[in-house]
Amino acid sequence: MPVGRAFPDSDDLLAEALHALSRGGTPGAREIVLALARPGDEVRWWRETPAGPADAAPWSAERHLRAAAHRTLLAAALATRARAAYHGARHRRAAAALLEDVLVGPASGGRGLTAFVPVTPGRPLAVRLHQALRAAREAIDRARATGGTHAFDEAVEAGVSHELTEALAALVQGTQGARVAVAWAPAAGVPEGCSPGADVPHVRTTLDEEAYRIAGHAHLMGLPVRVHGRLESRGGFRRLTGAGGVAPVRLDDAERDRLTKALQADRESPASSRDACPKEAYEPEPGD
Repeated sequence: MPVGRAFPDSDDLLAEALHALSRGGTPGAREIVLALARPGDEVRWWRETPAGPADAAPWSAERHLRAAAHRTLLAAALATRARAAYHGARHRRAAAALLEDVLVGPASGGRGLTAFVPVTPGRPLAVRLHQALRAAREAIDRARATGGTHAFDEAVEAGVSHELTEALAALVQGTQGARVAVAWAPAAGVPEGCSPGADVPHVRTTLDEEAYRIAGHAHLMGLPVRVHGRLESRGGFRRLTGAGGVAPVRLDDAERDRLTKALQADRESPASSRDACPKEAYEPEPGD
C-alpha cells in the first residue's frame, strides 16, 4: 500500500490492492472490500455451535445465523420508528426500507456474520441496536438477581421489544452461547450517549499464579494492569473469562491523577455504593 497519494504510482498500487482483496478467498478480505465500498458502522454476530468432524458446522447453520441477524436488525429498525413492547405489523415497510442500505458480509462457517450499516442514513439503526442490546442485557441480569421482570418494562424505552427478544432467542437456539457487537465508524466517531468499550466499574476474573503475581506487584506500585479476555455477565455482575496477557501499564502523572480521581468519585458516589457488588464479590483472593 502506498504511504500517501503523493507517489506517482499510488493510484495503480491502490487498484492492485483492491483487486487482490476482491479475489481473496478469506472472509476477512471480502469484508474489507465491502467496508471500503460503503463505510459505516459494523454489527457482528457470533454463535458458538458444537463443532462436527474437522470443525465443520451443520449446513443449516449459516442460514439460521443470517435469519436471526436479519430479525435483530429489523427489530432495531422498528424501534427507530416507535418504542413499543410489541410492534406487530406497524412500521414494517419503513423498517424494511431502512435495511435496504445495509450490506451483509459472508458468514464464517455459520458462526460469524458482519453487517455494514452506512452512517447516513443508518446511524440511528446502529445506535438503537446498541442501546437495546445493552438494556436487554441489563434487564436479564436484574431478572436473574431479583427474580422479577419489571426491568424489561423499563427496557422498552431503550428499544427492547417482543421482536428483539424473539430474534435473540433465535440467535442462541442450538448454540453454547452467542454474541452481538457494534463497532462505530472511525470517521464518524462514537455517537453521543454510546460507549466505545464496555463501561463496567467492577470486573471479576481468575488468574493463574504468574499473572496474579504480576497484578499484585503492579498494585503495590500503584499501576493499573491491562488484561485480555472475554467479558461476560453472570449472576448480576461482569466476569472476564480466558484472562491472559496481564501486564502493568505505565502512566504519566496527569493520567495517574485523572484515574485516581475517577476511582475515588466512583467509590464515593451513591449509585456506586448502591449498585456495586459486595466487597467479597470482586476483591480477588490468591489465585482469583
